[in-house]
Amino acid sequence: MPDWKRLVRKHTSALTLPPCAKEQVINELSDHRIETYENARHQDLSQEASLRLALQEVGDWSVLLEGIHHAKSEDISMNRTRAFLVPRS
Repeated sequence: MPDWKRLVRKHTSALTLPPCAKEQVINELSDHRIETYENARHQDLSQEASLRLALQEVGDWSVLLEGIHHAKSEDISMNRTRAFLVPRS
């Protein structure tokens, strides 16, 4: 089986997020690639076809990363705003 974390890490190198958030994204994307790959293998697809399917599922990595960056940046901003506005107990 391919080293999915390494492969996803390569495709997400341009993602500018805090290290913890970036690692979370890499883990999630890797898990999805593994799941797709393993399902394809269980359906008797070759290793090559399974790999291709798992990668095609992503589509355009740059579009995916742009969406992830936008979503994660909003999450970070919301947390900062909440911390500022919500009084501590």
